[in-house]
Amino acid sequence: MEIEEVEMYGHSNYSFDENSTLNGTYENCPNVNLPVVYVVTQVLYALVCVVGLLGNTLVIYVVLRYSKMQTVTNMYIVNLAIADECFLIGIPFLIITMSVRSWPFGRFMCKAYMISTGINQFTSSIFLCIMSADRYIAVCHPIAAPRLRTPFVSRLVSAAAWTASALVMTPIFMYTTLIHSDNGLSCNIVWPEREFAKGQASFTLYSFALGFAAPLTLIFVFYCLVIRKLKTVGPKNKSKEKKRSHRKVTKLVLTVIAVYVLCWLPYW
Repeated sequence: MEIEEVEMYGHSNYSFDENSTLNGTYENCPNVNLPVVYVVTQVLYALVCVVGLLGNTLVIYVVLRYSKMQTVTNMYIVNLAIADECFLIGIPFLIITMSVRSWPFGRFMCKAYMISTGINQFTSSIFLCIMSADRYIAVCHPIAAPRLRTPFVSRLVSAAAWTASALVMTPIFMYTTLIHSDNGLSCNIVWPEREFAKGQASFTLYSFALGFAAPLTLIFVFYCLVIRKLKTVGPKNKSKEKKRSHRKVTKLVLTVIAVYVLCWLPYW
């Protein structure tokens, strides 16, 4: 995820001309061997792409292949995997761009790349928030849970989440374009404001609020309520087996969220 952020938001400061990007990074480091940096970066990107696509595809296959795995929580995890693959399929375009030092894929693919990488951030945040709400309903409202936690409701919620992510991506869709320079074409976000910094700062705050701060706040609230409920529930109210099942799923979702926060918090 950190790779995604550097590439997606880096377009406001740097173009897809990797030569200028890396020169800007290493210009004060005369001992850095830039060709080696390019090769190492491309190899790392390729590994992330292959391992990520393999892992996420296996998750999607296992859940969809076996009906017993198609729980509400697992279906949300499948949507998370799909969101990750939206980013991963764009890495080959990035590797090729680094190799040729220009964006060779045209305007349409430029917009498609920026949207596919950006939607990963927003969609992941939304689904992690949804999963927290799902855990809250399952643990804190067990009577209403069977009515609210159904495959049909999960499909509606997932569709709404993807629609919301697409709407949030509107600025990227509107302002992404190709820029001609001495080094060739670059895929970039060009803001309409005369002052470049204003557009960049506004988009950063916009992304932070909708893609990190708001979802993380809701996640924190839901899990505080869940933890409080689990501490107060006794054997008379719920069987030990059911309590153990709730704790197991809750720990799984908490682990996913913890990794998400650890990956994104340093960037923000």
